[in-house]
Amino acid sequence: MQILTELNKNPNLSLALGYFDGVHLGHRAVIKSAVDFAHKNGNKSAVITFSDHPCCYFWGVCPKYILTRKEREKRIEERKKQDFDDKFDFDTETVIGMTNKNKIKKEEQRKKEFLKKQRKRNKLIKRIKLLLKILVLVGIIAGAVVFATCSPIFNIADIEVLNNNRLSSETIISLSGISKEQNIFSFISARVSDNIKQNAYIEDVKIKRIIPNKVQIEVQEREPKFSIPVLGEFAYINTQGYILEITQNELNLPVIYGINTPEDQIQVGSRVNEEDLGSLETILRIMSVMN
Repeated sequence: MQILTELNKNPNLSLALGYFDGVHLGHRAVIKSAVDFAHKNGNKSAVITFSDHPCCYFWGVCPKYILTRKEREKRIEERKKQDFDDKFDFDTETVIGMTNKNKIKKEEQRKKEFLKKQRKRNKLIKRIKLLLKILVLVGIIAGAVVFATCSPIFNIADIEVLNNNRLSSETIISLSGISKEQNIFSFISARVSDNIKQNAYIEDVKIKRIIPNKVQIEVQEREPKFSIPVLGEFAYINTQGYILEITQNELNLPVIYGINTPEDQIQVGSRVNEEDLGSLETILRIMSVMN
């Protein structure tokens, strides 16, 4: 028995069309008619069967409990071992199976839907994994923060002040607001810097944490360069016109007379007015030429 999957290049066939899931007497009668017609007209006989029940093709609903194509081919093959008069030559006749294109389309559609669902599922799994990673990272960071802020290992044991000449280390530490046994991560460096800069002698501050328990404060001080007589006292200013100190003690500094800044505006930490700043710039140019 020859099994084909298409009719191409098979002319002069006498066809018996059916599902043939059991090859019972009705099926045999149909096959016998095709065989008799083929013998009478010199054709070759063939059986066309479906890979699925015809209902699957025409109505899209497949009945249950039917034989598969392999089972049907086996049934037909077994018939040649039996004795009946349908004169069907199983060694020379042909069985042609028809393809269920509707089923193929549905299978392709189901496959596409499955792949679509699989992609969505994979995206969901990736998002869940990413969320878990973020949660783990947040947990680790939170644990590290709690440990760093609560552990006595990070309590300040030493505060070092660098580059201070005018102000004592104790004064600068007092201005900073930092104290020993305080947690090294409990203060904000910018706020500490602003606290120290409240003193007019301090121009710039750098705060450095040295883990686990040391703080380093590096300062840049302003230097008094001129003295201004004010109401029986002396106001010391630097080259930028900042008023650094007002005291009765006179330092050995050049004295500037005739300033235009009102006396009530001459306060520690402030600057002389614009007119006096211009005069100060002229004085500095003259002194640079003389030196």
